[in-house]
Amino acid sequence: MCRKTILPITLMFMMLVPLVPATTMTYDSFDTLQTETLSNTILTLTYNDEHKEYSLEDLLAFDQITGNGGRIKSSGSVSGPYTYTGVLISSLANEFSTMPSHYSMVAIADDGYTITYTSDEIAGETMVYDSEGNELGVGGVSMILATSEDGDTDYSGAYRIVFVNDNEPITDASLWAKYVIELEFFEGSSDTTAPEITIVNPVEGYFHFSGIPLFETSTDLIGDTMGFGGFRVRPVQIEITDDVDGPEGITATLYADDIKERDMAYNSENELFEGKWIGPALGTFTMKIVAEDSSGNIAEASMTVWYFCFVPE
Repeated sequence: MCRKTILPITLMFMMLVPLVPATTMTYDSFDTLQTETLSNTILTLTYNDEHKEYSLEDLLAFDQITGNGGRIKSSGSVSGPYTYTGVLISSLANEFSTMPSHYSMVAIADDGYTITYTSDEIAGETMVYDSEGNELGVGGVSMILATSEDGDTDYSGAYRIVFVNDNEPITDASLWAKYVIELEFFEGSSDTTAPEITIVNPVEGYFHFSGIPLFETSTDLIGDTMGFGGFRVRPVQIEITDDVDGPEGITATLYADDIKERDMAYNSENELFEGKWIGPALGTFTMKIVAEDSSGNIAEASMTVWYFCFVPE
């Protein structure tokens, strides 16, 4: 009785099997699907051990900023301005709920080239120029990852980091990263290198009158150098270089025997930091320069100066 029941059921099952559509996925088709999914990723965001991947469609879902911007090369040639649309870098950073208010960033291109940005630069605090290359001042621009240039999403260099506003600002081309595929964020700053200081004036081994070097003196006679009349006509001058910051991100302070004389100002004409050292005094002093970049890295340079001045400030 049992065998007679099983046989018809088995035959019915065998007849129905061809009617059921078969769905199969080979390892090859799975790999193809996985590759297609990964190929849609155009940007990776990294903070600590957390990674987030985005397609162009994902980026276009962010609030879009549209503005104009151009770049100036070290040779003085200007490219642009162009019209860019994109996402604020600060909006991308906010994708991480634990992102601190003060952070820096490294942009990584598809060939491995990297550019490091300070928190000030991310906030748009960078030098702006006119179309002739003349400095207009610092700030007033927005840093974005451009999803399109003049309306084209497949533009040369996509996807770029650019600086824009409603006018036609020109900014330093060295800050315009291209072919960006990853943005890595760091708490505080990833910059741990201090600025480098070169004392330009006073000149070691010279006698100076009001800061002007007149003639050589015997070295180590009563100091590294001599200054009569202070440094009034030609001030103390230093050159500062930094691996990340431009002059707008550097502060420089002049001291005499650890007593602050003044904050030094950047002179864009000679590209030096300057500060007068004046006021009545007589003796050998240790002139010290302290420079600090936007990441808090500090450098010092010093020189012993025989100083004699009777003219008040």
